Amino acid sequence: MSSFNLSWFVGPFPGSGRNIDDPSWTIVAEKLASVLQNAGCLQLEKEDENEMPQLLEVRSENRAYLVTFGHAPSGDWQVLGYKNAEATEMDEPVEIGNTKWNRKCICYDPQVVISLFAEYFETQTVPAKLRR
Repeated sequence: MSSFNLSWFVGPFPGSGRNIDDPSWTIVAEKLASVLQNAGCLQLEKEDENEMPQLLEVRSENRAYLVTFGHAPSGDWQVLGYKNAEATEMDEPVEIGNTKWNRKCICYDPQVVISLFAEYFETQTVPAKLRR
């Protein structure tokens, strides 16, 4: 299996950031905590067993988190996202990174975001909560 590439930025969108090849979980967790506490974006990317790209991403602003998993299992890019079961169509959209998002896509619990990244880092497959 291929190793991960970690890229991130902390601060207002669009920020400038950095990337690290083959990071340890300690480094991923440290950068993730910084993005979740502030504003920013973090991506954990790798190739799957067929050498197709896949990545888990979080965009963060004002303690609202947009979590997506993108992959290309058959060559066509597919995106899965976190589903907030408590949100309704009537809720106001949330702005993250100068884009408005439906609240049904937004997670407000940083521990859920951390657990998604930990699962992806450990299993190297799409987290179960995003497969619904």
